[in-house]
Amino acid sequence: MELSTSTNGSIVIDMSTISPEGTRYINDKLRERKSYLLDAPVSGGEAGAKSGKLSIMVGGDKSAYLKIKFILSVLGSKITYLGKSGSGQICKACNQILVAKTIQSISEIITIAKKSDINPMIIREALLAGYANSKILEVHGKRMITSDYKPGFKLSLHHKDLKIAKNLIKNMGLNLKGLNQVQKAMSCAEREGLSDCDSSVIHTILEKTYK
Repeated sequence: MELSTSTNGSIVIDMSTISPEGTRYINDKLRERKSYLLDAPVSGGEAGAKSGKLSIMVGGDKSAYLKIKFILSVLGSKITYLGKSGSGQICKACNQILVAKTIQSISEIITIAKKSDINPMIIREALLAGYANSKILEVHGKRMITSDYKPGFKLSLHHKDLKIAKNLIKNMGLNLKGLNQVQKAMSCAEREGLSDCDSSVIHTILEKTYK
């Protein structure tokens, strides 16, 4: 829907991942027309979308959110209202940073396992049974060990999201060195033509830096 076509009381739900600043700009324009924008980016991948079990992170006017929550419940099993406009996008940025950094950590333990002559799949199974268990270790860990990078979430999209996150933290006056390392690996992977692979393909770049 174009902003110029919105009518009084319209509620626009944006489930894409864009910058918080862009979200607030659009919301301000809609508010001039007595309409609302809710930023509602998601996490859960293709499987979550197909099963209706996405995590949906919502920012914007709370009264508008309460009116459309039932719509979001069709798509997501966990819907979290985070506060003012742009809050959903900030939460999504945190999600994408955490996923990327966890992939980096898994890359490191796979390398340790191989250097120790231990089957990394067995180490993965042991870790999945303990406190280190995570969906990322379960799904991406297997991809990285078997070198099966058929995309669940493409590298190009994850990299785009990390650029948004990096700009966000820059505006906060922060310097997250770990994020910088992962983003450099993603940039390198894209230059090598891996944009359409799963984002965990950065393991093939990272493992070269451990020597």
